[in-house]
Amino acid sequence: MKKLKGWKYDLKNNVYVQNDFSIGQLDDQLGTDQHGDVKNRQNYDPNFCRWNNSFEMAQHVRFATVMTWIRSRLSYIGELEGKKRKKVLIDLGCSRSFIYRRWKGNMNFWGWPLLHYWGVDSSLKRINEGRKEFVKKKNDSLVYFVGDLNKFMKFPGKADIIICLETLEHIPEENVRNLFNTFRFNLRENGLVIMSSPNPKEEDGWVWGEESKGSHHKEYTWEEAKILFSKNRFEVVDHTGVLPYRNYHHKSSFGKLRSELVKHFPSAWINNILLLAEPDMKMKQQWLCSLRKK
Repeated sequence: MKKLKGWKYDLKNNVYVQNDFSIGQLDDQLGTDQHGDVKNRQNYDPNFCRWNNSFEMAQHVRFATVMTWIRSRLSYIGELEGKKRKKVLIDLGCSRSFIYRRWKGNMNFWGWPLLHYWGVDSSLKRINEGRKEFVKKKNDSLVYFVGDLNKFMKFPGKADIIICLETLEHIPEENVRNLFNTFRFNLRENGLVIMSSPNPKEEDGWVWGEESKGSHHKEYTWEEAKILFSKNRFEVVDHTGVLPYRNYHHKSSFGKLRSELVKHFPSAWINNILLLAEPDMKMKQQWLCSLRKK
């Protein structure tokens, strides 16, 4: 395998490991099995999505939005460059490769495009569990990196898209600048960063979110996140958010539109789609956004 500065290759596990990082050293701190990673739910797959479960619907809608943003940006880059090269996607906090599995199952069906997918996580266990769940698309290139996102990372090439979903909250505030420096250094000039906040917890422990999130250092509201982006010289390209089903009934902005749509689609689906269109981000307990370098 190619030698990479700052990384050592682990032949046994077929991953690159960050220098001075020991596999497993962050599992307890980041709560690999207990927090922030919904291992046993099939809510990432629309075929298993229960329409009356707001948590699963929110996850489904969020992934659909991320896939749309990825395809749109790569299409734009392809037109801008006027050449066919394999696009690079870096997935920071890749866990079980949910992003690539979604891409393989949907986006390649539309012909877009062959990928260099570089998955990055602190947990080799999660990476390996994900590898068992799919067979990569022919001619796609998959490379995995195990390391500490608290530290600056340099990869072997620039990314067209950097994904960082439900990861920011795991980074102590004093290390957040390192994460944004990783974005800036490894992102192409026309590239996008796609980020999200974690699933919020309902006080009564309803279906939305997890009971315990002890591995989270700080959960940023949308207003706090915008300040953070600007401070680190990134600007928002697009943004949205999703509320749990029960909170929707406190909003009546889309009453007429909703009553028309529910004639044709499941109501829980419509609720979440309409919430994606709601411009008042203060109503959102979870945000999703795309960023570019200033």
